Amino acid sequence: MAYDGRDALLGAKLSDAIYKLTPKAARQQLASVVPQATEIVIRNTISGNSRVALVVTQSTLIMVFRGTVIYSPRSILANAKAIPMRWGKGTIHRGFFRLAWRARKVMRPAINKYNDGSRTVLMTGHSQGGAVAFLAAMLPIVFRKVSPTARDQVATVYTFGQPRAANPSFCRQAEHELGARYVRIANHRDIFVGLPRAGRWYDHIRDYVFYNAKGDAEFHRQSPGAQWPRRRNRIKYHRMQQYVQLATNNVNAHKP
Repeated sequence: MAYDGRDALLGAKLSDAIYKLTPKAARQQLASVVPQATEIVIRNTISGNSRVALVVTQSTLIMVFRGTVIYSPRSILANAKAIPMRWGKGTIHRGFFRLAWRARKVMRPAINKYNDGSRTVLMTGHSQGGAVAFLAAMLPIVFRKVSPTARDQVATVYTFGQPRAANPSFCRQAEHELGARYVRIANHRDIFVGLPRAGRWYDHIRDYVFYNAKGDAEFHRQSPGAQWPRRRNRIKYHRMQQYVQLATNNVNAHKP
């Protein structure tokens, strides 16, 4: 896992901006975070009430996935569909997979259009959006029929408060394929990081960034199948605004 405080802050601000109520408001906020953007595209899907945004610069293609919308039953239901389904060398969360599968209709044309060798790809998201970003980076359908090196374009995946999205076998596969490019960030008392419960069907990658009680970034490695400590965990520690503040405080943190 390679952590760069500047990339983490960018991902946090974008993951927060995409929550804006209307696409127009979200686009304006995304533009304020990345003023050098040459193009910003936002797509909503009715099923699951999900949203993905593409932010294009001269050097980067950024894909931002929205997390759970608390006033939307369809968005909440996607989290509840924690039925494991086979994929690759393991199993994944059916609800999150369906959101990533729908997002491919936006991602694949973008990869085709901007895959000119001059741009890297950044995927980011908070909560449900983080789980979708994780799975999207692992879905070969996104990169099919494009450059053989397209998967290598996924320079970085930053997720914030991400719930578990796959079983231990799939997570070990992700560690091998994404390696240091995948950075999972967890606030110290974020209750949703521990969901669904770890076990046969669900796990996290082992390396992650831990924002401790003082707000400092620590770099941890957990044991496979480890449960998230339930020490007075609260929903308020899951809020994206907290992650933005913590990323701001750790903007100079770095782990090669």
